[in-house]
Amino acid sequence: MFRFAIPRLPSISRSALAGPSSAKHIGTSVAQRARGFEDDDSSEMGTLAAAIEQRAPIPGADGSDINPEKLRKFHADRPYMPSELGTGAREAQPRIKRAPPRLGPRKRIAMRTDPFYLNAIEPMNEWQNAELLSDFLLETGMIKKRAESRLTWRSQRMVAKAVRRAKALGYLPTWSRGSDLFKKTGPTLNQQQ
Repeated sequence: MFRFAIPRLPSISRSALAGPSSAKHIGTSVAQRARGFEDDDSSEMGTLAAAIEQRAPIPGADGSDINPEKLRKFHADRPYMPSELGTGAREAQPRIKRAPPRLGPRKRIAMRTDPFYLNAIEPMNEWQNAELLSDFLLETGMIKKRAESRLTWRSQRMVAKAVRRAKALGYLPTWSRGSDLFKKTGPTLNQQQ
């Protein structure tokens, strides 16, 4: 179809491009192989070989610096990027521990941990139950935050309202938790009479 000549580069033998065969130099160092090129007046190869031999070893290249307990686990059915298979990426990254949420648990979690929600108890009807309400107070008499009580938003509001009502009517002490009021002091079976 096209009748024009494709210019060819001057042919250079492969052995000249590749250098001396590695089969001839098994067991010789890079510097010794580079000295074989000195007859070609290529002193640059000698300097390059010397620089390679003086180069600092790559940390972890021989596997001595890698802790096998901290290695990342690879799964057979998952595809990996080539960058994920490098020596630095093989070590498992420490998981970041999240701080507990300041505003309390999510709705789904709170619905599983809220005793009022689970038992369908109305907290406002329990304002006379000082022993129950004292569980939602700190030692100083302050109402626990929702992050500590693990209640739903509605239950937290209703418990706070019931605690304030119980304090106002004298069922709960104002400045303490009042836990010493609920200790049983009557006779027990273990006491000697």
